[in-house]
Amino acid sequence: MSLDFAPGTWLSRLWERLPAWFSWSVFAASSMFSVAFYTRPGNRYGIDLDVYREAAIALFGSSNVYDLTFTPSILPFTYTPFAGLLFQVVRPFPAGAVQTLWAIVSIACLYAVVRAVMPDRLARRSAAAALIAAVALWFDPVMNTMSFGQVNLFIMAAVVFDIALARNRRWSGVLVGAATAVKLTPGIFILYLLMSGRRREAINAIASAAAFTLLAFAILPQETRTFFFGGTGTDPSRVGPQEFIGNQSLHGVLVRWSDAAVWGERVWLVSALVFGLLGLLLARRLDRAGHRPLAVVTVGLLGCLVSPVSWTHHFVWVVPMVVLIAYTSLPLRRRGLVQTAWVLLFLVHPIWFLPTGRGVEFGYGWWQDVVAAAYPIALIALGGWLFEALRSAERASLAGVAVAESVAATRDER
Repeated sequence: MSLDFAPGTWLSRLWERLPAWFSWSVFAASSMFSVAFYTRPGNRYGIDLDVYREAAIALFGSSNVYDLTFTPSILPFTYTPFAGLLFQVVRPFPAGAVQTLWAIVSIACLYAVVRAVMPDRLARRSAAAALIAAVALWFDPVMNTMSFGQVNLFIMAAVVFDIALARNRRWSGVLVGAATAVKLTPGIFILYLLMSGRRREAINAIASAAAFTLLAFAILPQETRTFFFGGTGTDPSRVGPQEFIGNQSLHGVLVRWSDAAVWGERVWLVSALVFGLLGLLLARRLDRAGHRPLAVVTVGLLGCLVSPVSWTHHFVWVVPMVVLIAYTSLPLRRRGLVQTAWVLLFLVHPIWFLPTGRGVEFGYGWWQDVVAAAYPIALIALGGWLFEALRSAERASLAGVAVAESVAATRDER
């Protein structure tokens, strides 16, 4: 990232000034402990990864993979047929080896994204990124991604390196299309590209998603029809109970608040459209103002907000946002306080202190409902904060132009 950047916050000054050997040591220790913790025998680690692997094995069997369930937890395969083809890479290997390698590559993706969104001119950039990644491994979204063996860090890395960095490459957008062909939610980045006037990248993304989906149809026609036209791909109940507190989307909040009443669904549809449009307009303004990494990360978080189901592990986008809050040149008010609040929110993750499971969420009191909506509330507040900062920057720019024109007119008169 080569844009002008702010002087930072107390946290950024801390991770910049600590010795490189210390930062890399903390990263190594945190990474090794994380891998050992989540892959130890008897741990629940990798239940989603086990589903991917078992579904890959069953994909070319006699039954439609979407009619089956996997693992002792009896879970369905919820990703696209193209994703099933990609998961063939883990099919030949023992489950333990797959889990370990998956965790290592996930950590590498986390580090790569953190380093990519940091300013190029920053001293000790690599060491600082290592320290941030070491702490971020214990953010709630990252912990759950690691715990379940999820793909979120892979998706985030693909999108960031594809469209968030200031590189006008011929093939930009292709990885966004591939991510959309794996799971549908990254399609929101295609809307962002279209609204931001990045048409070539949007066309690449659409063509890529279509090509990979057609490839899956050519190889797995029955499964592709089932997923896209049989209701499988649009049925949120397949991924779990909507009221569960781990669903931190607007939809999950409204299901809990409305006791799953019909009016809650209607309010969600309207609110998702409103917040979705406002979020995309905000991202477009950020992009056009030269804050492209911030725009892309904002869209990633917007997808979590408006999707029908956003488990806490989908919110890995909070990690690059914490970094960008420190360095964006936008005139953000109290950026150090907001950054600290975000770090504490996702390190402490207060939502998990509430009782959960088996519909207990429907019995929450008002204060529990507020705590259970912590992530959506934080995202909406962030959007308003960024919008106000953009307005301040635009007003300052207009004032500067007016002053310059006044000075020029005065000189002309002389």
